[in-house]
Amino acid sequence: MNKRIAIIGGGAAGLAAACALGKGSDITIYERNDRVGKKLLSTGNGRCNIVNTNLSPKQLHSKNNEMVSEILGTSPVSEIMTFFENLGLLMRIEYEGRVYPLCNQASAVLDVLRYEACEKGVNFRYNFCVTDIKKTTDGFMLKSGNESAIADIVILACGGMAAPKTGSDGIGYNLAKAFGHSINNPLPALVALKSDTSFTAPLKGIRCKVAVKLVAGKDVITSESGEIQFADYGISGIAAMQLSRHLAKGCRIIIDFAELYNEDYILYRLKEAVKKYREAQDIMTGIVQKRVAQSILKHTLAIAPSTPAGKLSEQDLNKLTKAIKGLELDINGTLKWDNAQITSGGIPLSEITSSMESKLVKNLYITGEMLDCDGECGGYNLGWAWICALRAANSINKELSLC
Repeated sequence: MNKRIAIIGGGAAGLAAACALGKGSDITIYERNDRVGKKLLSTGNGRCNIVNTNLSPKQLHSKNNEMVSEILGTSPVSEIMTFFENLGLLMRIEYEGRVYPLCNQASAVLDVLRYEACEKGVNFRYNFCVTDIKKTTDGFMLKSGNESAIADIVILACGGMAAPKTGSDGIGYNLAKAFGHSINNPLPALVALKSDTSFTAPLKGIRCKVAVKLVAGKDVITSESGEIQFADYGISGIAAMQLSRHLAKGCRIIIDFAELYNEDYILYRLKEAVKKYREAQDIMTGIVQKRVAQSILKHTLAIAPSTPAGKLSEQDLNKLTKAIKGLELDINGTLKWDNAQITSGGIPLSEITSSMESKLVKNLYITGEMLDCDGECGGYNLGWAWICALRAANSINKELSLC
């Protein structure tokens, strides 16, 4: 009799696992929404950043880096790209190693996955939210309301808690916990920061290329270079969002608006500009955007932007220089799950094998964002999801001698 394989969740990992499983089994994807791949369609601003050519343990954060390395293997990017090429998807490599579909449409990535799954005879059970799984003598009993289903093998691909409107609200953790798995505290990651808004609110919508540090006390926790965007709640943009998984109590950020220049040179430019411009807001022309200059003046010197430049003392210029090179803002946390791109935390990698099988329950596999491993922005999280799916499918294929 064909083995019944239940995949809980029709997101990236679930669909990829279904496509990579060999023929000869009865495969069903149980999806709580009325369609699969809802979250996948929103990735990469609708373009789907499939993977990054730099994918390695360095870009993935986990308490078990050794297991991350073991799961990734020696050539994960090649595996992923070959997998999609075999599905008929053409790709291009762009800035910083980001890999996108050649047609620039996330829908194409979803389509090739769906077409392959349908070609293999995969069954789709929509609006089937699995709320309970029990091990029985016949395998696994899945329940959704008054409905139930039986499976010999289960792949949990439920996602984490980020973007719950797409269906990932953490229910997968409850399923795993029922089998004895532990959960490392899930937190929103790749999410905007909340801060003191006296500086950021007037700059709502303004984007800047900066260097930014996350600091606790005198210690630099981490740093990033790239774009930030000011908002009425604080700071967004990739450079700021990369910091979110590292937040601790009492954190603050330090923003360098002129990363390529040292303080001495910035001070020199300001002194020269005072001789040239009438108003204080103008002396930062060519260094920062005008609205940023206005906010820096108000925040640092508490003066109107139209204040005559000639009234600025050397002490004032020193303060402005330090603000340009290291403006400090207190961080009050992050936005909530609705705004997060990924989950930090989850099921410890120590509780699964490198084939993604649970060490606690035979024939139970756990993949993707459910696990305590999250990546940086730029295709690393999807890369992790694909690899987890391929590892699980390959293990099942080998065990069942499927081809």
